[in-house]
Amino acid sequence: MKKGRSFTFLTRRIQLCLNLDTRRSHLNTLSLFSLCVAFLFTGLSLWQITELKTHYALTEFLAANDSSLKDDSNLRQRFKLGDSPWMFVVAERNTGWSSLKAIQDLADATTLISETKGVKSVASLGTLETIVREHGEVRLGRLTDVLKTKDWKKLVSQTGIVAPVLVSQDGRWATMLVELAEMDSSVLLATKERIESQLRIQLAASQVMVGGVSIAQAELANVLSHEITWLGGFGGLIATLALVVLFSGFSAVVIAGVTCFAANAVILGAMAFCGQSLGVLSLSLPILIAVQTLSLTVHILFAYIEARKTMARSLAVRASFQRLLLPNFLVSLATGVGFLTLASSNVVAMREFGITVALASIALWLMTTAITYPLLMFMPEPGLRRLVAGRARWTLQIMKYRIAVLAAVGAAVLLAFATGLHVNYSHRLFDDLAKNSSSSDAASILDNNLGGLVPVEIELALKSSSWLEPENRARLDQVAGLLRKIPTVGSVITPLDLFNFAGAATSDSASIAEVQTLFEMAPKNPIRNFLRDDGRSARLSIRMRDVPSHELEAGIEEISRSIAMISPASEATLGGWGSYIHRMNRELSQSLINGFWEALAVIFLLLLVVFRSFRWAAVSLVPSVLPPLFLIAIVSFFRIEMKPGLAIVFAIALGFAFINTIYLMKRIRDVASQTKQGRVSARVIERAFWQESQSCLLSSLTLLIGFTTLCFSDFGVTRSFGVAMVFSMLIGIVGDLVLLPALLRQFPDLLNPRQTIEHRGLVRVATTGIAALVFAFAPAVAVAAKTESLQQFAKAASKSLFARDEKVEVELTTVDPDGGTETRKVELSRVTSKPAGKPNEIQQKIIARILEPKSLKGTSVLTVTDGEKQTRWLYIPASKQVRRVIGGDEGSPILGSELSTEDLDLSQVDGATAKIVSREGGIVTIESKIANKESSYSKCVARFDETTRLLKTADCADRKGQPFKRISVLGYRQLKGAIARPTEMKIENLKTKRFTKIVFSEQRINMGLKPSQFTPEALKD
Repeated sequence: MKKGRSFTFLTRRIQLCLNLDTRRSHLNTLSLFSLCVAFLFTGLSLWQITELKTHYALTEFLAANDSSLKDDSNLRQRFKLGDSPWMFVVAERNTGWSSLKAIQDLADATTLISETKGVKSVASLGTLETIVREHGEVRLGRLTDVLKTKDWKKLVSQTGIVAPVLVSQDGRWATMLVELAEMDSSVLLATKERIESQLRIQLAASQVMVGGVSIAQAELANVLSHEITWLGGFGGLIATLALVVLFSGFSAVVIAGVTCFAANAVILGAMAFCGQSLGVLSLSLPILIAVQTLSLTVHILFAYIEARKTMARSLAVRASFQRLLLPNFLVSLATGVGFLTLASSNVVAMREFGITVALASIALWLMTTAITYPLLMFMPEPGLRRLVAGRARWTLQIMKYRIAVLAAVGAAVLLAFATGLHVNYSHRLFDDLAKNSSSSDAASILDNNLGGLVPVEIELALKSSSWLEPENRARLDQVAGLLRKIPTVGSVITPLDLFNFAGAATSDSASIAEVQTLFEMAPKNPIRNFLRDDGRSARLSIRMRDVPSHELEAGIEEISRSIAMISPASEATLGGWGSYIHRMNRELSQSLINGFWEALAVIFLLLLVVFRSFRWAAVSLVPSVLPPLFLIAIVSFFRIEMKPGLAIVFAIALGFAFINTIYLMKRIRDVASQTKQGRVSARVIERAFWQESQSCLLSSLTLLIGFTTLCFSDFGVTRSFGVAMVFSMLIGIVGDLVLLPALLRQFPDLLNPRQTIEHRGLVRVATTGIAALVFAFAPAVAVAAKTESLQQFAKAASKSLFARDEKVEVELTTVDPDGGTETRKVELSRVTSKPAGKPNEIQQKIIARILEPKSLKGTSVLTVTDGEKQTRWLYIPASKQVRRVIGGDEGSPILGSELSTEDLDLSQVDGATAKIVSREGGIVTIESKIANKESSYSKCVARFDETTRLLKTADCADRKGQPFKRISVLGYRQLKGAIARPTEMKIENLKTKRFTKIVFSEQRINMGLKPSQFTPEALKD
């Protein structure tokens, strides 16, 4: 018998080994296939990357649909202003440019430039043509031909065209304005170098610099391509050193390096294939891809090494795959959601960047999964160095002193709020130019000596008369003189300056008419760029100095006040990107910061679906709020200038802040599931953080080190982005690995569900008034009450409200105590039916589609109520997937309004005690006492019209019996079949003094909607 048992045992062991070998063989085959596919895509992408280009534009953060852009475009069309790029050549001459010999040299240089390929036109002192009227003659021609030396100072003082636009007031600096054909950055830089080399010979006695917005953009685009290379190399070196410190042997470095390289290659190759280019924002994309891929890889390596202690290699690979597949996906998805908030931006560059990185987050997860696990099957065994191989015992110390930790974090939060959280949005436009470069020096000279850098155009329109009439000419001259005195104004050119330059006295109508005739005879009439044909509209070309935005905007306001004071009869229209670029950058920065909350809401819904618990999802949010809070506090305290390139950190930091949270919460759930009760206890918290915190800390430090490479960028915006990301990640580490363990160890029951109690709430009649009327849906009502009169009242009320199906648009406007408002719009559809085989039951299906705001547009929810059972599905356009929603807090607000999900729960009334307390003045008052401790309410008193049986008001108290909410129906309308529906409602929070106004429109009932139209797939329509 003993021998038989031994034989059976041996047989089973052999069979197990054979099965293990078979599984290992299948795993090896699958791994090889995965690597081949991944490397095939990598090779194809490397071939495509050669087509990837870089670009830079100072105006890339402008919203395409802003009305100011349209006004600017219309103004340019009316005055026939071209859109060609411009180059400025700045030349310094020690003896000045006031002599005719100097002007002739400048003329020769101008002619030389005009013959350069790609140059459309050149304007300088040497090419300007003027009119000299004297001794009964009119002489037309260049300054060098018709102007005498003695006339020079007179010309400079008479017109704003010459000084300070073409020559500085002291005569030392001169500029040539070069109009270029459209060309890419490499050709533009080659043209610039060719012009510079020609001018060094032609103007050997002068110092020459070439600049301008187009040149600056081309140079920065060129620097971008070099920065991508060296930042990538530097980041790779830093990451390699970090991996060498963490892991023993070379396999971990090889696996991480190959994975990061392949992920970057595939994503950048896809961008090149789609015709996208890399700009200032996407300069950080290779670093983002590398650090996120590195984080996922490090977690996989840690999980594999942990599993390898007790398992064979193939089983360890399988176990680490099963444990981290979902968390790694959620990490990538949460990061993508943070970036995807940018998809609602009106700025094309910002929107493309957000979508690109969101897709890249999923792509790098796929590449990491497809490469890292297979390489673990074939590479030598990775191991941890002794320094980091232990468990995270330091977390036990944090939990031991948890009270002190919570107090310190609380004090830090209060200190952050004490800074006032006022963000400084003021900055200079040309701060990002590389210091001591040719374009930077030229920009400085142009700004200080040659009339300013920032263009502002103003159109002054008269209702009837012309600007060439004597009275209006004097007024226009007075306006120009006043504007030139404003400190932020560098130069002003008006139509009168053209006449002055042509020798016409603005006080002499005859000379004005004469010069106007000469202009009309010219091949290219210059006055058309400043004066429209009817003379009623005049253009003022202003160049502002590149000062901080608040100073520049104050200067523009002063310009508007000056015009209104001197010429009140004229209507002013602003154009030029200087008039709106700062405002639009500020608005974009504000929207990026505020978009954090939208991303937070979407990620909360994601976690709600994953954890199937409102508590778990809510606790997961706590650490993620710290990085943006402290980032705003630091920015506020140090008065750091907030730009869109820096404000984007708020959207990005949110996604990265969830990385550790997801791993830690998943570990807590796994450890809790291994206990008998399956509940989270102090012991579970300690064990989970003890096991998981080490890998989270080390991977976070790896991420942080990766972002430090951006701090060495030549671009101010990229450098600021890197510093802000490093800081926000440090705060994120504190939130996840310090605050979260201390909080959960002190309050472990935060993650435990309360005793399951069948949720009940308002009496059915009150629910009919609040829920059915709020969203205009009224299924059949059966009031659970002991008095016959109450049942009869409820039956009559239901009759006037019931409809088989309906559709309505609901606008929710929430007003804060300080007057701030927020509006949301939702379209709701409902159908009521009897399920097949259940004639005594009623099934209700509701689809809610969010119409406004744009950031949430298209988000839809399907709710199916079948007796006591309620099922919900959620569709988010960003992911284009329908998810079933499990769990949720009935008391949570809907879209930030004072309307809560509890108010809409038609199944919550059974078990409540209700009674009619009075019948006075045609009003029936019904009181319901709610025994359920889970409800937000303890008592509700609803008042109904005795004749119509329709709800008028309802007052609800909180669990402590204090006044909480007041619901008022402000009007009804009668639809077909004498069915009543509300037109307007108001829900007031009596504690916060906040209220929500609800307006119903497009109400239709009994349309013939079918239950088959209300399916999860229908949410995508």
